[in-house]
Amino acid sequence: MFYDHTGNITSMEKEYNNRSAVTVAAKIMCELPESEEKFKDDLLNFVIKKAYSSPELCKSKEFWLQLEKIMHTHIPIPKTVLQKKIVNIYTGFLDA
Repeated sequence: MFYDHTGNITSMEKEYNNRSAVTVAAKIMCELPESEEKFKDDLLNFVIKKAYSSPELCKSKEFWLQLEKIMHTHIPIPKTVLQKKIVNIYTGFLDA
């Protein structure tokens, strides 16, 4: 998600705000190869901890910031084709 200096979602991102961070994390997890064990574990922990949250909360800024932290930890700069695909799923430009 992209936020302006006041913490509000930018107009470009508002159309993607109806996506659940938990669903996106699960989609990314399915795309990862077995070799990305730590990345998968971090996403799995995120999904498990948030699984029984309301749909509204799953779309909240708080959840997206938590997922963003996981993404930046494992893919600081997308270099490979797979990393670019994962980032596109995360940003909403590619549906898994």
